[in-house]
Amino acid sequence: MARAAQGFLRYSLLDRRRIGDGLVGAVGEQRQGLVANDYPRLNTLLPTVFESALVETAMAEPLLFRERLLGVVQVVRDADSGPFDEEDRYTLRLFAKQAALALEHSRLWTELNESSGASRSSRKTSCASRNSRRSGS
Repeated sequence: MARAAQGFLRYSLLDRRRIGDGLVGAVGEQRQGLVANDYPRLNTLLPTVFESALVETAMAEPLLFRERLLGVVQVVRDADSGPFDEEDRYTLRLFAKQAALALEHSRLWTELNESSGASRSSRKTSCASRNSRRSGS
């Protein structure tokens, strides 16, 4: 799981969330983005998140690949930055789609490399056993 934070954010906001818990969990459960421009008064706000009182607005988008949830990306702002608008949400949605695609490609690449490595190892073992049978006959 990748996690990153910049600026005023408290790291408790980066803790792993269960489906349905808080804004991130709600986005994961509903499989659609949400904007909370009054974040401190969000009815699903978790106590550990509430401690990060500098967060005024938040939005999150699911990272989906073929309807499979890979994660959720969340962006927050303090009171000085103002609310999120539709352009912000559109930009995050585009980012989420690209991030989900990159995560899936990475997973496939790793899977391919692991299977080709096992395949090569199996061929080497097979060749070695054939050679030992030939030399032993």
